Amino acid sequence: LPFSGLCVALTLKHAQDDLQIVDRLDRLPAEADAQFLQDLADTRNWGYSVLFVNDTDEISGGLVTAIEQLPSFTAMPVYGLNCFSLLKYDTVVFSRSAIDLLEERLLKQLHRAGPLNKKYRYMDYKERILNEGEKEDDPIYPPIV
Repeated sequence: LPFSGLCVALTLKHAQDDLQIVDRLDRLPAEADAQFLQDLADTRNWGYSVLFVNDTDEISGGLVTAIEQLPSFTAMPVYGLNCFSLLKYDTVVFSRSAIDLLEERLLKQLHRAGPLNKKYRYMDYKERILNEGEKEDDPIYPPIV
């Protein structure tokens, strides 16, 4: 349940063709400036605002220096990703390692067995709940059977 909103936001971005996957985010030339990144976004029809998602919080290369000059472009690690961030930006660009990590987290959450709170499982208390009032018949108001 905690990742349902993230799945919906990713599905929406994919359906609108606003989800891009690249091999690595640090492949951008070190001398790349903001205009180069803006031209790259224009030629690929990424829109006005772009979110770059990496698997770690460190991005080397010219991407960080180019993003610092553009207020509508942002870089974020995959552990900080949320629904609002996905829907706020026109295009989301994932590195391959980030999408693999996100896929692993989402599939683990969706296919795990057991509840979130293992302390109070219904099956553990089912017999106790059903047999709770068995010996407590009220003499004035008998149970309706």
